Amino acid sequence: MKFLLRKKDFKYLPALIAILLIGIALIIPWQGNEDKQVTTDFYEDETDRTLEHINTDGLNGIELNLEQRLKNILSQIKGVGEVEVTVLLASGPRFDYAVNVSTIEKQIDEKDQSGGIRTTTEITEDGQLVIVRSDRAGGEEPVVTQEYKPDIQGVLVVAQGADNPKIKANLLNAITTILDLEAHKVDIQSKE
Repeated sequence: MKFLLRKKDFKYLPALIAILLIGIALIIPWQGNEDKQVTTDFYEDETDRTLEHINTDGLNGIELNLEQRLKNILSQIKGVGEVEVTVLLASGPRFDYAVNVSTIEKQIDEKDQSGGIRTTTEITEDGQLVIVRSDRAGGEEPVVTQEYKPDIQGVLVVAQGADNPKIKANLLNAITTILDLEAHKVDIQSKE
């Protein structure tokens, strides 16, 4: 099959090219949106996984660890059966970091026209966080000089045998001693 263009066919060529370009321009954005949607979904999934990781490693992870440890200890007290523990933290752990501090002190003496001396002292301090390489963290991490335990807002204990005043007092004493917590922040209820 032979395709020949005649001279009078060339007058329609610009219109044909324009229609072809418009068609291509309309198709490309639709394909781009599909790619963007897939990419967005991928990042949303990654974000969800990251949030799950943060929830189990952050304050919730600390609370769950404390709850499990308290449950194991309290269930061993004489007269106590099953125990359920809920710990609510007011804040997470706090850290003091090592800082390299350099101090520069300049003293400038100026004489004025009347013979008086004016002394100006300029002190400049600059601090940089001390960073160490760590294989455990997979890179660099700051040097911690002191770590403070998280503040506990309250503890709820539901235990079998807590209806006995002596056992309830033993539970309260154990919790306030272990967590160094005031008695009014601890609620002990009997379990059915």
